[in-house]
Amino acid sequence: MLSANPDLSPEELVQILKDTAVPLTDAADYPDTPNYGYGYGLVDALAAVLRARGGTITGRVLAPGADEETPEILHQQEVTFLYQGYTFPLEVTVEDNLAVASVKAQVRPAGSDQWKDVPMYLYAGDHRSGDYWGQVPWDSVTEPGLEYKFIAEDAAGNRSESPLYEVEVQLGVTTGWSEDFSAEPLFWEWDGDWQWGVPTVGPAPQSGGKLMATDLDGNYTDGMVSNLWAPPLDLRGATAPVLRLDHWYQTEPDNDVCLVMISTDYGESRLYAPFTGDSGGWRTEYLNLQPYIVSNEIYLRFVLVSDEATNYPGWYIDRVSLVEIGITGENLFEHDDFLEQIEKAADPGRVIELKIPFRQPPQGPEPLIQPFDDPVKLLPVPAELVIEPTGLTAANNPVDGRFSIRHPGSAGEVLTLRINAPGYLPAVRTFTLDELETVDLEDVILVTEADSGDVDQSGGVDVGDAILVLRQIVGLVNLTPSQWQRADVNLDGTVDVADAILIMRFIVGLVPSLPVDG
Repeated sequence: MLSANPDLSPEELVQILKDTAVPLTDAADYPDTPNYGYGYGLVDALAAVLRARGGTITGRVLAPGADEETPEILHQQEVTFLYQGYTFPLEVTVEDNLAVASVKAQVRPAGSDQWKDVPMYLYAGDHRSGDYWGQVPWDSVTEPGLEYKFIAEDAAGNRSESPLYEVEVQLGVTTGWSEDFSAEPLFWEWDGDWQWGVPTVGPAPQSGGKLMATDLDGNYTDGMVSNLWAPPLDLRGATAPVLRLDHWYQTEPDNDVCLVMISTDYGESRLYAPFTGDSGGWRTEYLNLQPYIVSNEIYLRFVLVSDEATNYPGWYIDRVSLVEIGITGENLFEHDDFLEQIEKAADPGRVIELKIPFRQPPQGPEPLIQPFDDPVKLLPVPAELVIEPTGLTAANNPVDGRFSIRHPGSAGEVLTLRINAPGYLPAVRTFTLDELETVDLEDVILVTEADSGDVDQSGGVDVGDAILVLRQIVGLVNLTPSQWQRADVNLDGTVDVADAILIMRFIVGLVPSLPVDG
């Protein structure tokens, strides 16, 4: 089979073997097929190879109808709390019986009536059942909170709206906050050499069993800038705030520097508290934050900057706390003496980026580009499909109406596909099919007996319908699939003069009814 058609998938190979097998049954135990005694039957190798070598007939079976079902929106809220300025992703599943035309999220500040649209794009599934992804922008995440919802519309214009989801937002952590890294550190972000967990080299954690380190299992990397971002700090209600830092470090003296960086203007400028060399074990530092009490959030970052040669175990942080212990006055660190080392370490090849990472849109999944036909007034219809004269029988997909039938190539022989569905007139299509060829019959629009002959869809059969058929024959118009099916009043799979004559004979009473099969 693969020699005949190397492009066949494993699923197609299995299906062809099933379809071409000779059924095996017995009256006693296995009267039906397939069964647990003989399976699908005896493999017919010749038939399977011919089918593999054959062509494919594709299309879609639809019928006029009204879609009154609204899309179903499925969302599991994962984010209920954030700090101001954090972006966060949204994911939602939307399902529809016909096709989802658009999905969007809307977000607004708590208590506001001004919504902002958030685009959502399809990344998995399809337009009948798909997963959508979007990104709430950082400037929409403001205290005291926000609300969001989803809106979906299908191809027929039916619209659904989800419930409201609420997210609490705070400016930042306040005095009394402490992080010992014993559990996964929420709202911390890091890059470069920073890692969270249990160290296998260097000092053991003082508390909690886990810590942050520039490398849990070895020395830091040469020529690296490694950033560890803490959650933003809110000092508006503080009097004499102090940052307590429990840390341990071993770096190349002067050349590799540990920096505590504090910014009051969203990262545009920074103040430094640097450390270099050997801490001599675990140390507790106190950084006076009183000079940095402002009305907006404070950003705190821990950066290890290394030069191109010689590395050491690095920087280990076991606890960071925001406390008030009565220290006032200037910053406890006179960092002017360290500027030379800082500038030497932070050379142009290892620039310390100013951007705040949680304000940057995260990389989402790749979007799927799946254009779909607009079937506003057409619905899929489950149907039986019979190919004559071979008698091969198949069925379409009742969900979307599509079919794909593999059939031996006919080498110029005319084949006929007859489509039967309860409540509708049979539809007939004629075609030729060569080996390894695909014939797309496109949309086949089924009609009822009451629609037969009403080509212009005026609600009755008159001379205008016959004239429209004649204009189609001479190439003056192109009938739509629905009109074409109404015009084929003799159900032979073509629209020609014979159909126009039958319509005229029906109008004058020589034919009692339409259609006239054969």
